[in-house]
Amino acid sequence: MARPSPPAASGGQAINAATSTANAARKLAAATLASAVITASGRPHAVGEAMAIYQDFFHALFPNQGSSLYEAWKKDASRLTTVHN
Repeated sequence: MARPSPPAASGGQAINAATSTANAARKLAAATLASAVITASGRPHAVGEAMAIYQDFFHALFPNQGSSLYEAWKKDASRLTTVHN
């Protein structure tokens, strides 16, 4: 017996899938850059340090104005200008 084909995705489902894919790509890019920095540093990092580096890359590359996570990061990000300039 042939298996029935799945229903076609509606427009909303297709948009959600595209958004999920884009978000996953953003997270992957930030994680890759964070891991490169950690590897290049040549020293072990605590999980909290690694996550902070990841968050710095993620929010710097993909700012999301109005997001509570972005706004909280932006308040703490002022330390980045003193470190990198």
